[in-house]
Amino acid sequence: MTRGLILNTQDVILGLLMKESLTGYQIKQLLENVFSNFYSSSYGIIYPTLARMEKEGFITKENVLQENERLRNKICTNMLMR
Repeated sequence: MTRGLILNTQDVILGLLMKESLTGYQIKQLLENVFSNFYSSSYGIIYPTLARMEKEGFITKENVLQENERLRNKICTNMLMR
């Protein structure tokens, strides 16, 4: 008997952020494109999870100016996690 892998939103987001800094929108797009066959998420799950992760010190946010001159939050991991 094989045991299934149980993914939670925080673990998936941290895995994505280990490679590069991303916006919340980019995280959502990656979740839809890469994990859509076995994992479902929404902005209503992603953004509260990001807020909790920032409060707990797992991630930081920085403001970056995009090409269209809109300010966006770029999210990155704190590599020295507890």
